[in-house]
Amino acid sequence: MHPKLLFFRYKLFRYRHLEQAIARQMGNGRLLDIGCGDGENLLRFNDLPLRRMGLEISLPRLKKAHAQALDVLQGSGIRLPFPDKGFEMIYVAHVLHHIEDYQTVLAEIRRCLADGGVLFLVETVTDNPLLRLGRSIHPFWQGDEVEVNWSYVELVQQLAAAGFEIRQTGQYNLIFFLWEMLPLAFWPFEIFTPIFVYLELFLARFLGKFSAHCYFVAVPKQG
Repeated sequence: MHPKLLFFRYKLFRYRHLEQAIARQMGNGRLLDIGCGDGENLLRFNDLPLRRMGLEISLPRLKKAHAQALDVLQGSGIRLPFPDKGFEMIYVAHVLHHIEDYQTVLAEIRRCLADGGVLFLVETVTDNPLLRLGRSIHPFWQGDEVEVNWSYVELVQQLAAAGFEIRQTGQYNLIFFLWEMLPLAFWPFEIFTPIFVYLELFLARFLGKFSAHCYFVAVPKQG
């Protein structure tokens, strides 16, 4: 994607600046991306000294990640094939709602986080009525079934119940998730992205609680 278009997307996806700042604090620590897909998220950390590892259950997506020379394994978040306290940062983006037994995934993440480690979670929530309607009609995204629906408040509660303390969080994406489907189908539409980004930012001033996406920086509770 052209750097200028990425600039506008980053104005909306502000968590990406935060993820980079946190990753830089990890130095040459270990980063695990659960449900890494084709490696798009891992590639954003290319310029950092982190030791990156991806986990993906889909073989076709795994092959695409391998083609980009990324260190990825086939596996599920329900049983992470890694030792205790093996990673300083675990990244999970729009994956958790595709796993029915998400409590086990969160427990596995706790097990694999090193002392002082950070969970960076990006998720979809149902506070947005348009997203709720879409899921009721078609409970799939890119071929993967949606197993869990939760509001932002309910997800906060689930993280607390799993033994995590939330350090930073935010909500975003009121209408942009609808617009994104058009460039995915026909990429030249991407030139209109700045218009929708600024419309999104304006509406978020008044309707932010109805956002479809959110992010969390969380750490295991002590004791």
